[in-house]
Amino acid sequence: MAGPGGKPWNQITFQHHWRKATIVAGCDGLHFNDLRGTTCTSLSEAGCTPQEIAAMLGWTVQTVNAMLDTYQAMTASLSNNAVAKLEARRAAEKSAGTPVDNFGGSMISA
Repeated sequence: MAGPGGKPWNQITFQHHWRKATIVAGCDGLHFNDLRGTTCTSLSEAGCTPQEIAAMLGWTVQTVNAMLDTYQAMTASLSNNAVAKLEARRAAEKSAGTPVDNFGGSMISA
């Protein structure tokens, strides 16, 4: 990146502009290097396969999987999906008259 005079930014100038931009965007604390992991996670949540993500980001599938292992477990949408699935299962079992234990599992063995 170059400044108005055409000279490349140094690290301090870049950090200053990056921080200013993240504050304006409401993402204070976001680091530049976080963008790759965030993009990888967002693409996965949108339904992209690891192969598609790898092609888009220029990574190997192994790198995509490692990034997802690191970052995807921390997303609110996955947590919300897990709770929604548990609640749906409990509701279905309740309407079917199947007793449910405190952990969401049926108390009737198969």
